[in-house]
Amino acid sequence: MRYLNFCPKKEIFFEFKNDLKTKKAVERNIEIIGEAVNRIVKKSGSVVKIQNAKQIIGTRNRIAHEYDNISDEVI
Repeated sequence: MRYLNFCPKKEIFFEFKNDLKTKKAVERNIEIIGEAVNRIVKKSGSVVKIQNAKQIIGTRNRIAHEYDNISDEVI
């Protein structure tokens, strides 16, 4: 999982869930990536293929617009 790049070694999911700073950083990065994928897909049409683009954009939208309903397991 990518969030491990932001955490100390031997980080476990329970500690991730309780580390607000790390959670917010991970959520923000997912938002940025999702927005970038969305722009690439819109600008390139069918020229550039991004695997799982709909899921990436959907996750970004859930974080950005449904922040009160996002579980840590989804992130």
